[in-house]
Amino acid sequence: MLKDKLNSEDALKAQAEAEKAALIKDWEKRLKEAVERARKEEQDKAKQEIDKIRHNHESQIEILEGKLKRMDADIKDLNSKIKDRDVIIAEREQTIAQRDQRIKDLEREI
Repeated sequence: MLKDKLNSEDALKAQAEAEKAALIKDWEKRLKEAVERARKEEQDKAKQEIDKIRHNHESQIEILEGKLKRMDADIKDLNSKIKDRDVIIAEREQTIAQRDQRIKDLEREI
């Protein structure tokens, strides 16, 4: 009878160890799944933040490119005005030179 009781206790201990091992395995699996979910959530969150930052930078780049194009057009316009004024200055200098020559010619005649 004592042997039966010892065998029964050993069987109960073995069953308890088996249940313990099964619980440990189950909780390890749950922990692993929780870690994977958390990692995926963090990766998704990071990806969303990166996409948001990328979108903001792309918007800023588009704005800056627009400003750059407007400035380039302004520069071309100003360069055109400078050329026009250079032509006017050259014509006026030529007129002045012609008038100076005429004054000299008239002074010689006098």
